[in-house]
Amino acid sequence: MKITSLSLLDLQLLVRRQALSLLLIVLLVLAAFIFLRQPHHQGDASPPDLNAEIKAMQQLRQTLLSPGEVAAAQQAFLDSAQAFALKTGRIDYAQETDSQSRLSRMSMRLPLSGPYADIRRLISTSLQQHPALAIRQLSIERQTGEDSDSLVQATLTVEFLISEADR
Repeated sequence: MKITSLSLLDLQLLVRRQALSLLLIVLLVLAAFIFLRQPHHQGDASPPDLNAEIKAMQQLRQTLLSPGEVAAAQQAFLDSAQAFALKTGRIDYAQETDSQSRLSRMSMRLPLSGPYADIRRLISTSLQQHPALAIRQLSIERQTGEDSDSLVQATLTVEFLISEADR
C-alpha cells in the first residue's frame, strides 16, 4: 500500500469536516449536561397550600386599617409625638390608592424637632403599636447652637396602610 502525501487542500478539507463533527459533538455534550443539571422534580413538587395563602392574606387584611380608623391612628401618632415633648410643624396629608390591590396609603409629612433619642423612641413605639404604619421617608439634621448638642430637626413621612372600604 502506497501512502500518498496530502496536499494542503486535502488537509484543509479534512480539518473542516472533522471540525464540524467535533463542534456538533461538543454542542450535544453541552446540551446533555445542561439538561441533566436541571431539576426534574415536577412529579415530587407539592402543590401550593391554598389554605396557607388564604390565612396569610387574611392576616395581612387584619393588620390594615379600615378607612374609619385612619383619623384615630393619625391622631394617636400626633399624641405620641406630643407625649415625647416633640415640636411638630405644618403637617401635609396625602392619599394614594393602588388600583390592582385596591389598598390605599394615607401619609402625613411632618417636621419634628427635639432630642434625637425622643424622635427615635417615637418612631420605635409607633411602629410597635401600629402594624399598619410605615416610615416612608426620614431625614434628620442636627441643630446648631449652644444647647443643641442632642437636638435635631427631622422631617418624617408616616404612612398608614388602609384596606378597601367594601370589605
